[in-house]
Amino acid sequence: MPSPVRPTAGILLAVAVLAAGCSVGRYDADYAEAVAAFEERAPFAVLRADPAKVGSGSFMLRLPAGFLPLSPPPPPAEGQPAARLDPSRLRPPFLPDFPGYDQTFERRFVVGNVEYPWSLAIGVIPSATQPRRQVEALLADKARADESFAGQKPAWEDREVVAVEGGPTAWRVLSLPGQQVFETVVAGNEEHKRRAGVCEFWLAADPDCDQQLLLAWRYPDEVVELMPVTPPQLAKTVARTVAVTAGDEDQGGGGAAAPAPPSGADGEQSEPEPDPFG
Repeated sequence: MPSPVRPTAGILLAVAVLAAGCSVGRYDADYAEAVAAFEERAPFAVLRADPAKVGSGSFMLRLPAGFLPLSPPPPPAEGQPAARLDPSRLRPPFLPDFPGYDQTFERRFVVGNVEYPWSLAIGVIPSATQPRRQVEALLADKARADESFAGQKPAWEDREVVAVEGGPTAWRVLSLPGQQVFETVVAGNEEHKRRAGVCEFWLAADPDCDQQLLLAWRYPDEVVELMPVTPPQLAKTVARTVAVTAGDEDQGGGGAAAPAPPSGADGEQSEPEPDPFG
């Protein structure tokens, strides 16, 4: 009777190596997929979980954590002095006629005994009455005429973003560093003086949109070191969340859904991290 065929040691070793290779290969693939998913979601961890509506609901976007609406104070009570909100907190000081001004959001940072501002002013501009090229020329001319940017040659640049909810992917950006007026609070007292900082405009450049969204970021240099990501990266991340909605006529629920950061691998939206700015 012939003896049964038994696998040799060499065959067993080859099978073991092959199985190990498959296991390592699957591990590497799973790891790469998890890293890619994390890298896609991670930038949005610095944003608020709830979307902000601007332009009577024409647009929605997600703001950095801690940003709150900044509105003129209410009328004072009888016999009380009127509260004052410095205009430089609402709009860039060199641009009191902010195109299509809608609203401003702000976050304050405290370093030692000094409170610094970081703001985002937003405008919604009808393309039919003020075309994009006209808006760009207006902002560049205003910057050239202001002493904050003396000697500079303001120039718009093209930026492309990957939109989360089908919003604009093409943007025009005007970055203006310089000694600018900011309102700070020093030991409880308001101060208005020039300090190094940046004003950066992001203008949605979608030619098919009836309205243009204008974002104006302003911050002194002291705030930069408190940000978990660079200001240009943060502005880009916010731009990615912009969604064009139906406006007032669909406020009852027929408009577009609020933009949301990319979902996790299981299909559930990732939870926002605690305030990354402290």
